[in-house]
Amino acid sequence: MKGRKMTRLLAILAATLMTVTLISSYSAKAANYADDKQATAPTGVTFNKVLSLPDDSEVPECGFGFDISAGTEKLASASGEIDIFAGIISGNYPSASDAIYAAGAAKDTTLAVGAITASCTRQVNVNFGDIKFPEPGVYRYIITERVAHKTSTEDYTNVGVGPDTNKIVMDVYVFDTAGSLSASAVTFQKVADESAATNPTTAAATGEKTAAFINTYPTNTLKISKTVAGNQGSKDEYFKFTIKLENNGSVTVPDNSLFGVSGQDKTPTSNTANKYTDMSSNNITNNILTGAQLKAGYDIYLQHGQTVIISGIIENCKFTVEEDPDTYDVTTTFKTDETTPVDQTDTNDADEIVSGTLEKSSIVTFTNTKNGVIPTGVILKATGLIVVGLIVIIGVVFFGVRSKRRYEED
Repeated sequence: MKGRKMTRLLAILAATLMTVTLISSYSAKAANYADDKQATAPTGVTFNKVLSLPDDSEVPECGFGFDISAGTEKLASASGEIDIFAGIISGNYPSASDAIYAAGAAKDTTLAVGAITASCTRQVNVNFGDIKFPEPGVYRYIITERVAHKTSTEDYTNVGVGPDTNKIVMDVYVFDTAGSLSASAVTFQKVADESAATNPTTAAATGEKTAAFINTYPTNTLKISKTVAGNQGSKDEYFKFTIKLENNGSVTVPDNSLFGVSGQDKTPTSNTANKYTDMSSNNITNNILTGAQLKAGYDIYLQHGQTVIISGIIENCKFTVEEDPDTYDVTTTFKTDETTPVDQTDTNDADEIVSGTLEKSSIVTFTNTKNGVIPTGVILKATGLIVVGLIVIIGVVFFGVRSKRRYEED
């Protein structure tokens, strides 16, 4: 009995000793990284939001919000790798600032994407609040762009702006430096999914890694060209055109959207014989037209050989171009990308209208023709009478002079 009691006593003592050892170990670890020893969240962390668009397009009004969530924990599996911990979330932190673009904002060239050669960049700030990191490792966060484009203040429709559905993996590196923790680096990886992100290493902590959400704003141009033909066609006359943009299902034209315009003659040479010479109503400012102006219908005036270009038109937007052709016969041609004929009509209507959907940049050509029959027969007959008259006169003079000489000789 005494032997059994002794065995039980030793077992209890061993268990107690193990418990005390574990508690002591935990307490020692906790003491090493007390609150004042934990890593304070880094400051000045930023990433970029880039809006890419054609050179001849104006920056649209748009806004973007971002969400930050914790990544997935993943322990190191190879030498040199660092443990990945799910990023710490505390209330609304970490959070990202909004990226907001005003209509007509200045463009930069910090990033070009494919054939789109201009960009407008906004810097997005990351705020970690009072988050602290309790032990060494990498704390992973996932940043996504909000599909609804809701910012902290309002919702943006972002008409015509393509989404960026990729994710940015943000890793915060925390190291033990002389018994205290410090967040020594933050890196970014642009990936389609978190699973594609690489495992962090000690070498990567000091490497330069940047990432940006890139949204494209693909737009089209619409050219309206005027040609006057025929022997009665006036190449000095100005012809009136009304350009109108329309919504097309989910494709809408915001009133405050901006469009570039070039080729419009604002001060034509005054000629009282022309029907349209007064351009005082032309209210184009800085070669910019608004969505409201084009939705209401905007008048331009073109002479023979002139072309006006409207740029920055949203893809799949509907358009209408109506000409007042005066008394001319009109031929119209609508081509996509200026090479592929889409539609052609010949009419003699009082008004000529061309409409369609701008799936690509397009050109509409109006050829106004007026011919008159030149009365060549009348001119020839008159010429014959003149010749006969001259012969008669010459004959009278000739015979008159001859008769006088004979009379004087006699």
